[in-house]
Amino acid sequence: MEKENERLLKLFYAGALVDAVLNYERHGILEEVTEEKKLRQEKSAEIQLKQLSIESLPQLYEKFSQIFGCANWSFKDEDENTSEATTTTCLLCALAKKQGTEKPCNLFCINPFKSFVKSLGYELNVTSTLWDGAECCFTHKKF
Repeated sequence: MEKENERLLKLFYAGALVDAVLNYERHGILEEVTEEKKLRQEKSAEIQLKQLSIESLPQLYEKFSQIFGCANWSFKDEDENTSEATTTTCLLCALAKKQGTEKPCNLFCINPFKSFVKSLGYELNVTSTLWDGAECCFTHKKF
C-alpha cells in the first residue's frame, strides 16, 4: 500500500506542475514566470543541494529520480571532465502532452538542473528532450 501511495503522490505532483503550466499559459505569463523562477533557482541551488546532501552529478540525478519519480535518469561519465544523463521517460512531459499544454521542461527541469549542475562546477548542455524526441539527454562539462 505504501508503494501505491508513493506512486499516487508522484502522479498528483506531476499533475499539479502541468496545471501550473496550463494556468501560466492561459494568463500569458509562462515566459515571465519561467524567467523569474530561473533567477530564483540560480540563487538557491547551492543551498538546496546542501539540504539534500547532494555533492556530485550522479547523486543529483539519482536523488531526483527517487524523490520526484518523474524521470528515471541514467548517468555515465565520459571522462574526468564530461558526463551525460539520459532518460526515456518523463511523467511531466507525458501529462503535459496529454493535456495540450506548452512545454514544461524549462520551467521545472532544465533551468533547475542547469543551476544545480553549475553549483557543482559544471556546465549543462541540453542535447535533446522528450518533448521533441525519444529521450532527454543532458551533457555536462567541468569548468
